[in-house]
Amino acid sequence: MVRFALSFAASLLRIEVRTRNACLDVLAPVTLLGVLFLMIPEPRWTGALVEVEVTSCGEPAALVHVATARWEGYVERAEPWRIVRPARRSTADSLPASCDGAILEVRMLRPWDRFAGRAPWNSGALTTRLAADPVSR
Repeated sequence: MVRFALSFAASLLRIEVRTRNACLDVLAPVTLLGVLFLMIPEPRWTGALVEVEVTSCGEPAALVHVATARWEGYVERAEPWRIVRPARRSTADSLPASCDGAILEVRMLRPWDRFAGRAPWNSGALTTRLAADPVSR
């Protein structure tokens, strides 16, 4: 295709064959490198990291009523084909008693996107960069 376009342009501009072949010798490797560059796969998004600030900390038992109210709202809006476990209320009441963790409320400061390289020279290498739309304070 490049040879055809160059030959057509050379015939219009009346460029001699030797000059046309010299131009083709330069343009062919440049075109090849451009095509190879465009064929390199871009990094694959693997996840996100977030930088957060803890605003409060509480025991799970103290927040059961909030979580239960949120869950009941989900159940009321559920589609008819979605199955809701009948024992969900007893499970929600007994779970915080057996949990020795803590509930953290956080404010997100900055999201970071994580990518895995897919080019032949960095296949699998992980890189992290600030997300395109960082959260403002």
